[in-house]
Parts: sequence; structure tokens; C-alpha cells
Amino acid sequence: MRQVKEYSIEVRNIEVSFGDFNVLKGVSLEIEKGQFYGILGPNGSGKTTLLKSMAKALRPQSGAIFVDGEDIGRMRAREFSKKVACLYQSTAITYDYPVMDVVLMGRYPYIKRFQTESVKDREIAKKAMIASNVWHLKDRRINEISGGERQRVFIARALVQETDIVLLDEPISHLDIQHQIEILELAGKMAKEGKSIVAVLHDLNFASMYCDHLIMLKDGAIVAQGEPQKVLTEEIVKKVYGVKPFIIDGMNGNRPYVLPLKKQGA
Repeated sequence: MRQVKEYSIEVRNIEVSFGDFNVLKGVSLEIEKGQFYGILGPNGSGKTTLLKSMAKALRPQSGAIFVDGEDIGRMRAREFSKKVACLYQSTAITYDYPVMDVVLMGRYPYIKRFQTESVKDREIAKKAMIASNVWHLKDRRINEISGGERQRVFIARALVQETDIVLLDEPISHLDIQHQIEILELAGKMAKEGKSIVAVLHDLNFASMYCDHLIMLKDGAIVAQGEPQKVLTEEIVKKVYGVKPFIIDGMNGNRPYVLPLKKQGA
């Protein structure tokens, strides 16, 4: 009997425009449960727009997006936040809250009006902060810590929502290589535990090493998607990025390693 795949997110032919500029052009894809997806593409290809559309932060002009079979356009914000956690690229925050309070903001879908955080909420926050390596910062003010530390605090805030879907917009930007690896390993671990992880990434080799499935965008359309071996080929990388790559096969569990050589036509 053929196994039926379970999809946590289904994107069906969405179009997103800003004024006369068409950013996403009939994009369709399916996100499987328990998989780590990487969205790749050059600047301006529509990566963040696609992620924000899945996060209900942007409303497509046409098409629809479904989470666990339900149209997100009809879901209330609190209901949606119990299913999907989001981390956007900007980690700026206006008010100078303690780090623990910032992380606890992720528990808001579960806290009723006029209630305060419970012991359980704080235990969940502690676990998430340990996982993202920021527990030692719990009493610091959010604007006193570095950009990389702040990024990890916001990842902890996404984790405390305890959702089955986590969307990450450039989660390893502003981080040193040690913390980049920690965050990607954490994302991979969450996927193995059954969560659907979708991350916008710039580094092709980190994406190849950690993601189960890649989605390659160019000019608002999907050029290729599938396992890293199928997406990170010389032909596709040259077509999308305009550079001739040298692909080394068989590294890191038979994942391709991409070395850009020169601009196309140079």
C-alpha cells in the first residue's frame, strides 16, 4: 500500500504583488510534517515574501495557503499562533524588556486575558532558552545584548509557542559560525521530533548540509525543489545565481558542496 504523505502547509498558486511589481508568481508547494525545508534564491527572488505569506503576515492577491487543511485566511490570530511560530529577520524591539520576559511573549496564545504566566510557562521558557543557549542571559535587558544573542532569544521565543510548524527568516544571520551550527542543528532536531521547519537561508552549503528539502526561487517563481542533490546542481545554480559553480559530491552524508567559480559569461 502506498504511504500517504501528511502535509502541514499547502501553498496553492499564490500571487503576491506590491503595486505593479509581481513578487510571487503562481507559487505552489507542499510542506511535509517532520521535514526541514530551506528556501533559497538571490536577493529579490521572493524568499521572505513567501515565508511571510505562510506566516499570515502578508495576504496574497490570489491563491490560498492551508495549515493542517484549514485556510489560514479564515483563522483567528490566536488559533493560528498555536499552530505556527515565526521568526522574522529583524530582531529590533522598542521596549527594553528583560530577556526572560521577551521569551515569555511567545506563550501569549495560551494565556487568557488578565492572566499572568504560570510555573509551567516559565518551565517551557527555560527549556527553550537552554536549547537556544540563552538561559544565562535571562536577567539581562534585551537591548543590552549583542545582535547574535538577540537572534537566539527570538528563536527561543518561537520555540515556547510549542507549535508543530516553525518558520524562520534568515535565522543564522548575525551569528558566528559556532552559533549558526547550533541553530541549524536545533532546527534539524525539531524536524526529527516531528515539527515542520521552513527557513529562508542564504548559505547554499549550510542548506545542503542541514535541510531535507530545498526550494529554489528566482524572480518570484520556483525553479527547482527537492532533495539537496536534485536542487544544487551546476545547471540550476548557474541559472539562478548567474555564476558557474564547482559541485563536490559525496560530502556530509552525500550532500553536494558548492564552490562558485565565476560569473556566467565571464
